[in-house]
Amino acid sequence: MGYLSILRRRFELRMLFIFSLIILSTVLPTACANSYDCTLGIFGNANLDGSVDEADIDYLTGVISGKNPVTNLSDANCDGSIDDKDIEQVEKIISGDETTLILLDSSGKVVTIKMPVGIDENLFRPVGNIERNQNSFLYVGRISAIKNVDIIINAFTKLFSKNQTLDFTLNLVGPIDGDIDKKYTNALMETINKNNLTSKIAFLDSVDQTKLPQMYSAHRFCINLTSPGSFDKTIWESVYCGCVPLVYNASFLDELPEDIRKEIGIQSLEIEDVARMFEKRIVSCNVGQDRLVEIGKKHSLKVLMDNFSMYI
Repeated sequence: MGYLSILRRRFELRMLFIFSLIILSTVLPTACANSYDCTLGIFGNANLDGSVDEADIDYLTGVISGKNPVTNLSDANCDGSIDDKDIEQVEKIISGDETTLILLDSSGKVVTIKMPVGIDENLFRPVGNIERNQNSFLYVGRISAIKNVDIIINAFTKLFSKNQTLDFTLNLVGPIDGDIDKKYTNALMETINKNNLTSKIAFLDSVDQTKLPQMYSAHRFCINLTSPGSFDKTIWESVYCGCVPLVYNASFLDELPEDIRKEIGIQSLEIEDVARMFEKRIVSCNVGQDRLVEIGKKHSLKVLMDNFSMYI
């Protein structure tokens, strides 16, 4: 069930972007001489088939190996060369992690636009009949080393070793994909068991996207240690639901006023630094949630669509 849930979520993210791209392809006047030159004006649509998907990754792999000819949209990041970085750019677009898109506008000009994350305000909002537990922490995402889940658990382990009366709970919600992630998760469970944290820390199955607002609404804090260079939608989802994010990602923190950054920004992934942030927030949290939500409005699904329409 967890694996199916994450597949569904990835599909929804992908369809959000592809739907936006289709709008451009059907309304945007052709900026080039023929359909081969410009089927869809989004850099990364390397095979010019009208959508950015895994087929473009396959096509770019062929371009790099010399098998496929270069198209005018092959250079996904527009850096002047076709290489693995372009494949990484396409992967980010597909997953919904990319916050910047490069496209051809209606005059054929290359335009770089900052993309809102695209949060559905009708879905992601506080669920009124759910009590938000104080000192409750939540992680939503794949249970994987790339998400730095071990740092989260080790930070709480360090805090608990110093003070075993510390009042907190941590729920980790997400899929465990493949043998590598299963081995990684088993090691984390051993750490939890060895340090007598089974009553404090729990792994929960993935939930359908429509159930996520209930999870966010039941927790005070949502932890995200995604490294800079990508962007995780769960950060703004949690904000929209009244859950305070604790974040390492500079892409998110750079959008915030300095006083809020100090309250929720994790400066490094050193265990000591992460544990110190968790401890501070257990003691007190002075984040103005209304201010966070106001800042986050520019990441709504409506703004996402409006941004595209500017270049039609």
